[in-house]
Amino acid sequence: MNTSTEQRNNPRNYSFSELRKICQHTSSNPAQEGFTGKVVRFFSIYITFAFLHTSISPNAITILSVFVFFSGMGTFFFGEHSLNILGGLLLIFSVLLDASDGEVARFRKTAGRLGSNYVEPVSHDIQYGISFIMLGAALALTSGDQLFFLLGGVASVATLLFRLFESRFWQYYHAGITKNDVEEIKQGYSSLPFYARLASWFRRRWYSSTGFALLTFLAACADKLEYILWFWAVGMCLFTAMLALKQFGRLYRESKAIE
Repeated sequence: MNTSTEQRNNPRNYSFSELRKICQHTSSNPAQEGFTGKVVRFFSIYITFAFLHTSISPNAITILSVFVFFSGMGTFFFGEHSLNILGGLLLIFSVLLDASDGEVARFRKTAGRLGSNYVEPVSHDIQYGISFIMLGAALALTSGDQLFFLLGGVASVATLLFRLFESRFWQYYHAGITKNDVEEIKQGYSSLPFYARLASWFRRRWYSSTGFALLTFLAACADKLEYILWFWAVGMCLFTAMLALKQFGRLYRESKAIE
C-alpha cells in the first residue's frame, strides 16, 4: 500500500465534517429524514471514528448492535425502574451502532449487497420479531397481567407482516431497479396526497428502530413501558391493514385491466 492510499485510509487525516460527507452522504434521503435521524447521525460519527481505528468489520458492528439491543431488552425482566432506564439507554446505543456500521463501510468502500441487502435487514427482522414478545413477557411476569403476552405477540406479528408486504411488493414491481430509479421514486414522495405523506412521515419517524429506542427510553423514565406495547400493537395493526388494502387494491385494478 502506497503512502497516499494509507493517508486516505487514515481517519485522523479528516475532520469530522469531512468524515460526515464521506460516511453519511448516501445514508438517507435528506428530504425524508427527521429530527431523530439527524440526532443519531450527529453522534454516530464519533462511534464510527473509534471503529475506524480498529479492524472490526461493518457486519460485525451490526451483530454487536443486535447484542446490545437484546441486552437492553433483557433488563426489563428485572422490573426495576433504574434498570429499565439503563435498558432504554442500551437501546439508544444500539441504534447508534446500527448507523455506524454503514458509515464504516462507506469510509472503507466495502459497502456491498451482503451487508445492505441481507445482514442489516435480517438483524432488524430479528429485533422486531423478538423484542415485543420479550417486552410483553417481561411486563407480564413483573405485573402479573397476562394481556401483555398477547400484546407483545400482536405487535411482533403486525410489524413483521408490514415488512413482508412492503418487501414483496417492492420485489414484484421493482425487480432489477437501478439506483437512479430509486432516487426518482424517493423524489416522487412529495407528489403523494397529504394524508399519505403524513401517515408515511409518522410511521417512519416513530414506528422504526430509532423511534422504538427513543420512545422506550422515555417510557422507561416515566415507568410506563406498557404504553410502548399498546402504541406499537395498535399502530402497526392499523398501518399493516392500510398497506395491505392499498397493495391488494392496486393488484386487483391491474388484474381487471388485463382482463
